[in-house]
Order: sequence, then C-alpha cells, then structure tokens
Amino acid sequence: LKAIMLTGDHEAAARQAEAQRQQEIQRQAELEALKQFQLSLRPGDRVKMMPARYSPFYGMVIEVKPPLAYVQWENVTPRMQWVRVEQLLPLP
Repeated sequence: LKAIMLTGDHEAAARQAEAQRQQEIQRQAELEALKQFQLSLRPGDRVKMMPARYSPFYGMVIEVKPPLAYVQWENVTPRMQWVRVEQLLPLP
C-alpha cells in the first residue's frame, strides 16, 4: 500500500512539474511576442501603457526613434509624449 501511495505522489509531482514547465514555455512565448511587437513598432500602431497606480493609457504611435516612441494619448495629459518602447504594450 505504501508503494502505491508513493507512486501516486510521484505521478502528482510529475504532473505538477509538467504544468509548471508548460506555464514557463507559455510565459517565454508571450515575452518573445511582446519583444517582437516592441521591435516592430511603426507610426499608426495602437498601444497601451500600464503605469504604476494608474489606469491604462491608450494611444497611437506617431514616431519611433528607438529606444523611444512618440505617442499621442487618448486619455492622458499631456496628449503627446516620448516614452520608452519597452513600456508599450499591444492592444488586444
């Protein structure tokens, strides 16, 4: 009976390890997709920015001069500002 319990524990641990591995693969894929989005930003792209302690900022890229992008915001003052490309996220 003890051997059966250990086998069950081992299987549960293996399932948990596989789930964690899959989550890490998904996280890496999402980070790579974000990096590709940021590297390929162009004027006209719609973006959002998630500043700490504020609601999201939504806007459109006007100009890109890496590592900065000039963004026209819809819901923020000042209406236009230079921000770091790595702060910009794609809209869903």
